[in-house]
Amino acid sequence: MVGVDGVNGVEFRGHVPDLYYVAVRHRNHLGIATANAVLLGFTATTMDFTTGSIALMGGLGSTVLVGGTRCLRAGDANGDGRVSYTGPDNDRDAVLFRIGGANTAGTFAGYATEDINMDGVTRYTNSGNDRDRIISALGGMPNDVRSQALP
Repeated sequence: MVGVDGVNGVEFRGHVPDLYYVAVRHRNHLGIATANAVLLGFTATTMDFTTGSIALMGGLGSTVLVGGTRCLRAGDANGDGRVSYTGPDNDRDAVLFRIGGANTAGTFAGYATEDINMDGVTRYTNSGNDRDRIISALGGMPNDVRSQALP
């Protein structure tokens, strides 16, 4: 994990060296957290969540394997800590509401949590739509729900 500059590590200033659970969240993805507390001192600590070698709350199922790399699960369009395609407060409807609701072929250009594939455009239908990414995050099972495992 790197800082917002994409190069340097994340730095925590003013923390007291101790054991901490390390959690990672990003925009419209389900967050993850270490299963065990990690000693964070004054020297740099490197943690690579992409290999699957760090024990996570919820196990490896908290992430998804993409091209050999463990990644956060996308699909949390409404920011409630779960990915759902059907039922109340589902993420599919959040995508539809972002584009205006009535015209399913409409789009919204710009930064939005409903832009699941993060291409800068929120789409409900057609090629590259964000709705399909939600059902994909559920393994193609529209009635499933995935929740993030955070303390």
